[in-house]
Amino acid sequence: MKVTLASVFALVAPAVFAAEAPKVLADYLIPNTMIKGEVVVVVPPKELDKYIAKVEEAARKDPAWFKEHAKNGKPGVPLPFDERLGLTKEEYDDYLKFWGKREFKGI
Repeated sequence: MKVTLASVFALVAPAVFAAEAPKVLADYLIPNTMIKGEVVVVVPPKELDKYIAKVEEAARKDPAWFKEHAKNGKPGVPLPFDERLGLTKEEYDDYLKFWGKREFKGI
């Protein structure tokens, strides 16, 4: 078993060490330097479910508009407010409050 793991590591290690950092991380990582990291999962609060369901319904009703509106968004950030999202301004503000309460848990 140890021999097998050592063999796999010997085959994979050069590729890992030679890999370039993704552009989004390039400013934070120093080439050829080992760092510690953690794999995490984002756990949204249950309260977000009702808002997500409304937005999904709005997206099904007008997929062309939703696709275009989604282009204005940024990854990992809620879409900008628009009544066509199926939320009132008050609901959208509540959604943002709960969005800020997401937890990042190590796995």
